[in-house]
Amino acid sequence: MEFSVCGNTYHRPLYIRSEGGPELVFDCFECAIQALAPTCPNCGTRIIGHGVETATGLIFCCAHCARHQGHTGVADHQLCVFASSLVLTITIEARETGKSDEIHLHPGGQGFWIARMIDHLGEKATLLAPLGGEAGKVIATLIASTGVELLATHREDESPVYIHDRRSGERHELAEQPEPGLSRHETDDLYSRTLEAALAAGSIVVTSRYGGTGIPVSFYARLGADLATLDVTVIGDLHGPELAAFLKEGRIDMLKVSTEDLRSDGLIRDDETASVTAAVTDLVARGALAVVVSGGEGGSSLAHIDDAWYRVAQPSLQTADHRGAGDAMTAGLAVGLRRKLETTEILKLAAAAGAANVVRHGLGSGDADLADALNETVDITEMEGHRGE
Repeated sequence: MEFSVCGNTYHRPLYIRSEGGPELVFDCFECAIQALAPTCPNCGTRIIGHGVETATGLIFCCAHCARHQGHTGVADHQLCVFASSLVLTITIEARETGKSDEIHLHPGGQGFWIARMIDHLGEKATLLAPLGGEAGKVIATLIASTGVELLATHREDESPVYIHDRRSGERHELAEQPEPGLSRHETDDLYSRTLEAALAAGSIVVTSRYGGTGIPVSFYARLGADLATLDVTVIGDLHGPELAAFLKEGRIDMLKVSTEDLRSDGLIRDDETASVTAAVTDLVARGALAVVVSGGEGGSSLAHIDDAWYRVAQPSLQTADHRGAGDAMTAGLAVGLRRKLETTEILKLAAAAGAANVVRHGLGSGDADLADALNETVDITEMEGHRGE
């Protein structure tokens, strides 16, 4: 048998039929790539991965090359996560045998926990954050082993650190190195890199400031306006001044908040459905196109998406650590939007990711197989009498 590229003969042929084309026969993958893999029009690289496709059908190796040739509205297949700060967490726990203590070092912060859960759910996550000092070097090294891609900007001051003692079963803070804040130049670098990464990805998860400090609130106002101008899809896990600033001239395609967030922002006085729906309606009017509120009765969530209201009920599991469940939900929402799932499937994925996280001590570390199994146990009910409100 003669092969399609080199004319060689071989007793173990490789048959490939492309869509709408004839069946071709090769003796190796190299020849198949030579014959079938498209070439990037910008850099000439053979594209053997997914690549990115323009509206006119051109295929580039990445969004950067497509934009270099004047094409807009294209993005790499990844999710970008913005974090104003990352923290080194040191936790002391009692070993079950009682012979000695366990000391755990982990990267922490809302942005990292969301990015890690995105990775666990099977999507590529790129995390943007400033890092500095010895703590920053340790954080970068730890993140490198997680599968999350880190795009770090430099800061002169040390990144935050906390040391917690959980040997009693409760969390007690022993020491903290707080967020020192960024200089003007460091803030500008972080802003530029954030816009660049958001454009490349086409979507971005935006998180609040660590400890309410680090960068000025005006950073969020500018970011909201510019991301709207650039038509980048935004998933927000925001509340308080950051949310208010972001929505001044920006929009959020999917906002995740908790009833605790709404209470601390003065938007609700109780957890009654009427109070929560009124707060959500206000957020929609201000530019949050879809809103998911976690922390309802029995761990349920309420969602307003495409002019419809949903009640999301997930199984109540024994909790190892409730912290991070909301971040896991945000990761699930981001992944669901990226995969263009139906509304109910997005909500199921988010609720299952949150439930999978509470049975573990590591925040944003929920098991993807468990989340898949729990997906079928999530109950989604459209709330009658609320459509159009």
